[in-house]
Amino acid sequence: GTRALCLIAGDVFALALSAYELAKLAEPPHTFRLPMDGPEWHTLREDRLPPMSSPLFSAKYEAAVKLCLAPAPLTARPGAHDFLQLFSTNRAAGDSQLQAEAISAQVDALTATATATATAEAAKIQVSAPTAADSV
Repeated sequence: GTRALCLIAGDVFALALSAYELAKLAEPPHTFRLPMDGPEWHTLREDRLPPMSSPLFSAKYEAAVKLCLAPAPLTARPGAHDFLQLFSTNRAAGDSQLQAEAISAQVDALTATATATATAEAAKIQVSAPTAADSV
């Protein structure tokens, strides 16, 4: 149900924060730490990530992290399986360009799937929402 979707969305958010922290730690002086609270934390929660400038992580990696940190958990974040697909490596190809193109295609597909799923879930929630007459 909706509770399970919220838990998965929270897990995806937490994993994406770890992926973001990993990318930021690769930047000199290699001392980045995620904020615990305050304005910097809310910046991350509101999908206003400072750019990742490490040459070790591509723009597609950054796009995948941003997708997983979307502020609307049920409408824009991928599920756990899709998260793994976004961040898995293509060891057989060994070609970073092919991998980047594959991740780009996955991000596009997951964005479309997440939007469709969210629309369907929103429709279910609206149908099952209690009315004033239900509580009498």
